[in-house]
Amino acid sequence: MYGSYTRIRVPLHCIVFAALASSTSCRQDIVPASAIMHPTEENLPAPGGPLVGADTVLSGVSDPRRAADWAAARRAILDAELVTSIGAAASGPDVLGIVGDAAVDEDGNVYIQENTTDELLVFSASGDLLHRTGGTGDGPEEFRGIRRFVRLPDGRLVVAHDGGAAKMLKPGDQGYRYAGLLLEDQTREIPAILDMCALGDRLFLHATNLGSADSDTHRIVREVSAGEGRFTASFADGYRSEFEWDRQRRSYGTIACADGPATLVWGSYYFPIVKAYRPDNTLLWTALIEEFEQSLIYQNNARSRSVNPIGSSQEYLTGVHALRPGFIVLQAAHRGRPLPDQGLASMPTLRLRTYLIDQETGNGGVVGDDLPWIAWIGDSSFITVSSDPYPKVEVRALPAALAVRG
Repeated sequence: MYGSYTRIRVPLHCIVFAALASSTSCRQDIVPASAIMHPTEENLPAPGGPLVGADTVLSGVSDPRRAADWAAARRAILDAELVTSIGAAASGPDVLGIVGDAAVDEDGNVYIQENTTDELLVFSASGDLLHRTGGTGDGPEEFRGIRRFVRLPDGRLVVAHDGGAAKMLKPGDQGYRYAGLLLEDQTREIPAILDMCALGDRLFLHATNLGSADSDTHRIVREVSAGEGRFTASFADGYRSEFEWDRQRRSYGTIACADGPATLVWGSYYFPIVKAYRPDNTLLWTALIEEFEQSLIYQNNARSRSVNPIGSSQEYLTGVHALRPGFIVLQAAHRGRPLPDQGLASMPTLRLRTYLIDQETGNGGVVGDDLPWIAWIGDSSFITVSSDPYPKVEVRALPAALAVRG
């Protein structure tokens, strides 16, 4: 399906059980003979395009200096120095549950999104708790199912959650306080935000439920004026399908905002596809990830939407970040079989692979399989999150030679 430049392992020796195969809980070895496999041809780039290779060297870039810069950036990620570690096994404010997001400000303070308690925790660079905001509830500074947060240049936080519209928080002497909703006009459908990023004071949301029912104009990224509280632009084409459910669900992914020049990168959650856009919706490139163990996604027939059994191991793109100067970092988690009757959440992570992509061309290669999950990358540091033997957030400093480039 992908030609000679990448491969997705999907078993096609399948038995037809129509009633069972129509459920997303069916086993991966049961696919109807009439099945339509995804991604479909209309969602794939032409063969011969950019490739995120499975090797630790960069290919497809003709400029040897750029290849050398790529190798230096890869080495810088691997050699980054640990400067702050937050997380403990004993009781205390640094005992963490499920960390969903994190960031560092210009003073070195570490912001941690604690999904277990729906809180935002702020620690100093030395690891001392400065303040905490949030909690589960419907109050002005409370959240239900906290998802993502972004820190704007003026210090405000934009916090997305499942319980309603994204909230704006402003800093004060005693921590962060409610400053209103992100979008003033809430008469329209509230964005179900999957991811957010910012280029200076320009805020971008990835929220598939805002897509048009017209598949030709389905856009999955919105630019929002955080000052005026309104949408200002929409761009980035979502997954193409005649079914609205597939146009939304199969457009799930993660985004990153890169500068020099301004670029927005979208990585598909389900498929080995990464796209880069200018903020005016100009598509720069579409890259494929080599040797990606894609989950089985298919339609029983042309009259039904797609299904996604979870009966075997499969891979998902779980993070995309901008790295100066002019690189993109991806991470893909390869997960094993779920426990019986316990669903996707019980799938163990077999491998977490980190990739580095040349922002200009879309070509890339492997950094390694040993890095923890990367929650955030800044100009001079990045944050990793691990859970073994207990949840821990670590800030790692990039070498100065890399941080000051660009």
